[in-house]
Amino acid sequence: MMFGATKQRQRLAKLTVAVSSVMAAATMIALPGCDDPHQADRRVRDTIVQARLERAKGTPEASENAQKKLKEAAAEANAAAATQTHAKAMLAQAQYEAALADIADPRAGVDATNREIIRLIREINQLGQQIGASNSLVRVYREMEPKDARAAVQQRILEATGDATRTAWVGEGDAAIPTLNAVQQQVEQQQAAVDKQQELIKGLQAKQEQVTGQAQQAASQAEAARGRAGLDLFKQAVGLRKQAADLGNQIDVEQSKLAQLTHALKLGQARQQAVTTAIQQFQEAGKHIEEGWKGVEAQAVQQQQQAKAIVQGGSNKNVSSIADRAKALGEQLAANQAKYTAAKENLDAAIQNYEAAAAAANKLRSELGSKESALPSGNQMKVALKTMIDVYHPGTFQLGQATSQLALADLLVGRAQVLNERARLAASLSKVMSEAGLSVPQELNDPKLAAEVKETTEEANKNYTAALELFGTAGDGGGGDAVKKGGQSGKIYALYGQALLARASGGDAKEQLAAAQSARDLVIQESPGSLSALPAELVPPPSTQPAAATSAPAGGAATAPTDGTAAPATTPVEGATQPAEGAAPATTPAPADGAAPATPAATPPADGAAPATPAATPPADGAAAPATPGTDAAAPAPAPAPAPQ
Repeated sequence: MMFGATKQRQRLAKLTVAVSSVMAAATMIALPGCDDPHQADRRVRDTIVQARLERAKGTPEASENAQKKLKEAAAEANAAAATQTHAKAMLAQAQYEAALADIADPRAGVDATNREIIRLIREINQLGQQIGASNSLVRVYREMEPKDARAAVQQRILEATGDATRTAWVGEGDAAIPTLNAVQQQVEQQQAAVDKQQELIKGLQAKQEQVTGQAQQAASQAEAARGRAGLDLFKQAVGLRKQAADLGNQIDVEQSKLAQLTHALKLGQARQQAVTTAIQQFQEAGKHIEEGWKGVEAQAVQQQQQAKAIVQGGSNKNVSSIADRAKALGEQLAANQAKYTAAKENLDAAIQNYEAAAAAANKLRSELGSKESALPSGNQMKVALKTMIDVYHPGTFQLGQATSQLALADLLVGRAQVLNERARLAASLSKVMSEAGLSVPQELNDPKLAAEVKETTEEANKNYTAALELFGTAGDGGGGDAVKKGGQSGKIYALYGQALLARASGGDAKEQLAAAQSARDLVIQESPGSLSALPAELVPPPSTQPAAATSAPAGGAATAPTDGTAAPATTPVEGATQPAEGAAPATTPAPADGAAPATPAATPPADGAAPATPAATPPADGAAAPATPGTDAAAPAPAPAPAPQ
């Protein structure tokens, strides 16, 4: 997309050349009373000469001084109508050219800063797309979180562990594998039973040993005793041995029970170990799952850190961040605002002064018309007055006003396009950066953008409408062939500008484009070959395009760019003067992708003076009339009328 490039603004240069030719001719005609002694007229003439000398210096300060002097000249209320017309037109043209200088300055003009702003916006948008890609990766990584696997492992662990309501892990009945809690309770109970049995056996064994000792002692005493006492002791020993034997039998029984209890304990412990091992395996599987997820999560964190570095900048100072570009964008916006405001003020002033010049021209025509009608036919003064009436036609100044109005509309369209780009950038960045948990830099988050876009678009459309009306009034007002063609050509560009404005606003431009094509066809039918620089969309088909409009000037055939929007080869307007040496040619590529239409750029006069406009009277010192802008030699002018008879 292009934003009001210098060459674009030269598409209507032929209009300016044609108008300037008429204005230059006006300066060659002797006005009635050219030796007017009135001091007001003389002051205006002298001030205009001083302004030309200032402008010839070619510096910005000199241009400002020249414009100040022209304002002084235009403010002279006591000057004659012709003098006022000339002064106001000169001031309007100077303001128009000053606006174009602010717009087309290749280093710091509105067009240059617009291009830089768009470049920065596109770079920021690309960085925003990188953040969006990081967000997408983070979403993918988050989707890889093993929630189901983690939940399944936890479920298996819970099932194997069990609780008060669940005692069997796998299977049912006696063959079921108990849960860890259940088997632990069984093992504890079995261990307690084994311990108790062992204590019981130990008690029996101790008692057996005691009884056995008593039996041995009774037997020894029986052997030593005689008679009945010995017999009683023997019987006692036999009874004790029997008791010891009974205890031994009881111990054997209890030992058998202990063996069974011990076997059950070992079986329970084996089950406990098996369940515990299974749970440990589940836990190990869960650990591996978490370790794998930590690696994925680390990748997500790395992407988030990269997104943060893209926005805020990182350790590598050579890599520019969104914050850096946003700061540069803010600086460009501030510089652009200053130039834009200056250009808009100059164009507004040029419109007002051209309008004032047209009003003064109407007044002059009224004054001269009554004098001209009172003179007899063939009178040389009548001829001179008639020539002055024709030359100072209001349509000439209305054409200048319309051209300034069109330039202002184009300036506003370029601004609307930049504002739209900023609004789209803010919307896209807000979404991706919010998802990344980051904040949009302040320079990119202007809440007034939407209102500015609407206001600027409406103002541009209003100026296109006004330019259309003025081009129509000038072209249909009988101001001569050059003014008529200028008005017709201007309507084409104003209609095409409305089409581009509709596109920039996201609307349908078919109606406006069709109207521009119809205006083009009308001009081609009336004056084949007069349209030499048209946007690509307005170039007529080869079958209907006049040969003069398809031939390229020497040394420069237009070539189409890759997007197919280049303007066709152009041919100078028939009868139009050629640009001065070093002046920009009046050919321009078509605006790309809905860019603002070309604004007629007035080429500087050959000697660097202000563009020629109708002079009130020739300078008192006999200085030559100003040359036609953009030419080495002025267009042929009517010969001075002889003195009145």
